[in-house]
Amino acid sequence: MEIIAEDKDIRIEKLDPGGSQWANSYLVTCVKTGESVLIDAPGNLQKMLSQLKDKKIKYILMTHNHGDHTGALVGLKQR
Repeated sequence: MEIIAEDKDIRIEKLDPGGSQWANSYLVTCVKTGESVLIDAPGNLQKMLSQLKDKKIKYILMTHNHGDHTGALVGLKQR
């Protein structure tokens, strides 16, 4: 993951979704609580899980329901 913005309150990271469809996915985290919001769930489920294993994801927000943005959604929701 690449940190693309950070201050005393919030950190925004760009995930590497893996797979053949390279839609963007972002993790927005509250620095104080450690709780996160995942924006879009594209790509390879195992790759996404490995990047998110220590994260406290509270919500998953979807920008739209095209397959290149939802590839890992079902698996992520189950975990």
